[in-house]
Amino acid sequence: MKNFILITLLLAVFSCAKKQYSSHNSMNSLDWNGVYEGRLPGGNAVLTLNQDLTYSLSQGGKTTNGDFVWAEDGGRILLAEDNIHLKVGENFVRMVTVKGKDLGDYQLEKRFGGDLSIKEKYWKLVELNGKPIKAGQKEPHLIIKEGRVTGNGGCNGFSGSYELDESTMRISFSKVAATQMACMDAEYESEFFSVLNTADNYTTDGKTLSLNKARMAPLARFEAVYMK
Repeated sequence: MKNFILITLLLAVFSCAKKQYSSHNSMNSLDWNGVYEGRLPGGNAVLTLNQDLTYSLSQGGKTTNGDFVWAEDGGRILLAEDNIHLKVGENFVRMVTVKGKDLGDYQLEKRFGGDLSIKEKYWKLVELNGKPIKAGQKEPHLIIKEGRVTGNGGCNGFSGSYELDESTMRISFSKVAATQMACMDAEYESEFFSVLNTADNYTTDGKTLSLNKARMAPLARFEAVYMK
């Protein structure tokens, strides 16, 4: 009887230990959200993984936004829009096959210490709905300050309010008002203001900023000019 009780207790302990071990995986034990840099088949890439299971992948001047899902083992993810499987390790992600085998030497390392805040920076507009911005008399830009957004559309200055959640990279602008100057060189202005009214999320690597709508292609791309 004593032996039976002892065996039963050992089985119970082993069962609990096994369950705890199987629940210890990359998904729930690693700080996996953040920005990763490295190489993928298309060249150098920057990948942002967000806590809400969305991602952005910038490569070759193009940015893809989408959702990712975890594999059942909690150790791999699938970037749905790009059909890329990645093994998630401590401070890195590595490209693998659908069965989890390494697929070449494609690895991205997690970035630390970078300034990923989009506040208090001069964001110069460089692309609008996929079209590059040509130099004009006034430079289209925006500056996101504490509680206010200001900038110039290429002719008229503007200001407004915004809501920002940096943990999920969500942003929305409201009550944006502009001056009413008449300018010859204002070909981007109305389109720029339309983007501000439309965008609901953003991606950034600290040096560039993209304003996006859902998982569509970026509406506008900016480069940072750090404020002194």
